[in-house]
Amino acid sequence: MRAEIATRLTRLNQEFYQNFADSFSSSRGAVQPGVRAMLRKYVPVGAPSVGLNLLDIGCGNGNQARELTQAGYQGSYIGIDFAPGLLAHAAAPEKREYPAPLFLSVDITQPGWHNNLPHAVFDLITCYAVMHHIPGSDTRARIYREIRTLLAPRGLFLQSNWQFLNSPRLAARVQPWAAAGFSAEDVEAGDYLLDWRGESGRTGLRYVHAADEVELTQQAAATGFEVLESLISDNGLGLYHVWQPDSTAR
Repeated sequence: MRAEIATRLTRLNQEFYQNFADSFSSSRGAVQPGVRAMLRKYVPVGAPSVGLNLLDIGCGNGNQARELTQAGYQGSYIGIDFAPGLLAHAAAPEKREYPAPLFLSVDITQPGWHNNLPHAVFDLITCYAVMHHIPGSDTRARIYREIRTLLAPRGLFLQSNWQFLNSPRLAARVQPWAAAGFSAEDVEAGDYLLDWRGESGRTGLRYVHAADEVELTQQAAATGFEVLESLISDNGLGLYHVWQPDSTAR
């Protein structure tokens, strides 16, 4: 994908999440079942979590931080997102004994985003419903490699990708690229333009990439990871992967 096209698509999504931050946040009051299953299986709570560093990429309105608090997680939590409107919801005052969350404005599409985080190494990195909004296969591969540099040798990367094509209702929301000023020749295989229909009747457009099991497995191998687990959840709409740095990869 040409750099200028990727930049325009990224801007399209950034404008969407800023313009629709309130209505989008109201539709994301709780974590998805797949996220909860991943947290329960892979994120220690109570005393075993003390001293752990967790990075939440695309933290949105902070619902994972709240879920961790309720579960008894006592490690460090850093949530990053590019949408100021969603970060404002995440940082809204409320009683949280653990973790003491830190929310930062970070755009992972920008090279070097990972160099100025408060921690250089993380035991756990989560990235739910994020990578399918990153335009360009090369950019996604670069981000995966950057994530790998942040992980401890036996650290875990937990991610999900939206399987919207599994839902006839959501698949019907695919719009022609011309609706956002693009052409089919501008984008890559698996790229789509979807509309959003808020409660107020306002509509918006988002870029989404449909990554399947084969593509994610290939991306893992190409960027220095091994796949530990794959799970379909959220009524068939969430494909969850657990990756770990491959010690044999260069």
